[in-house]
Amino acid sequence: MAKLLADVYGTLYEPLALRSRRPNTKRLYRTTLKLFDRFNCRKSTLADLNDATVSAFAAYRLGAGLSKYSVNKDLFNLLAIWRWCHKKHLLRNWPDVALEKPPARVPVALTREELAAVRAAIEAERTPPGKEFWLALFLVIWDTAERINAVINLHWDRVDLRNGWVRFDAEDRKGATADTAAPIAAETVEALKRIKRPEGLVFRWPYSETYLYRKLGKIMARAGLPDNRLYKFHAFRKSVASHYEAAGGNATELLGHSSRR
Repeated sequence: MAKLLADVYGTLYEPLALRSRRPNTKRLYRTTLKLFDRFNCRKSTLADLNDATVSAFAAYRLGAGLSKYSVNKDLFNLLAIWRWCHKKHLLRNWPDVALEKPPARVPVALTREELAAVRAAIEAERTPPGKEFWLALFLVIWDTAERINAVINLHWDRVDLRNGWVRFDAEDRKGATADTAAPIAAETVEALKRIKRPEGLVFRWPYSETYLYRKLGKIMARAGLPDNRLYKFHAFRKSVASHYEAAGGNATELLGHSSRR
């Protein structure tokens, strides 16, 4: 009887290959497998990890209007499982499926005027969790240049409001290799004080992760900016880097990147 891919993932790959990875990473793998099942119109098996089927899956996703970046995320997950299964002698064949080659885009960074418009749009926010939440979130990203995943997982025990510092644990950061600490401005301290709770998450979001991005899109639209994936949280991070570099700093070091590229 053919082994189901979901069973191999759940009993072997996730507990062994992904044991120290973040819950969101595991969630993304499981989502990829569900999409692969949907493409195959049945529960996928290990035998479906072959060049023809996986390539057809990528073509199907592209045909559905997904970007090459999104298709590559699913391909990366499937190919990682496939290669691991080969090394464990669960599959004979080694993948020969190339990733898509997305076009190189110019990074989007916001001008001073656009940042001011975003700030005004945040001040006009009236729906829960309110403008105080969004202002504190925006200012923490601006001061630290940290990715949204680490910021949204920030706990109060890692925030020093007296001395103006925040610490992001390695487990919440991309790569999960090192903690990092960053100073925050007096304005950011005051914004955090307005949403202060005794413990738990600093940015307690009561809805789905998807809605967090949708809500930001509405704020960006209110600021007169596009509501698309280029103008989401990463645009703030890129904006910090761009303005820091323009002021004479080193954006590569600020972002913790290994190369200027």
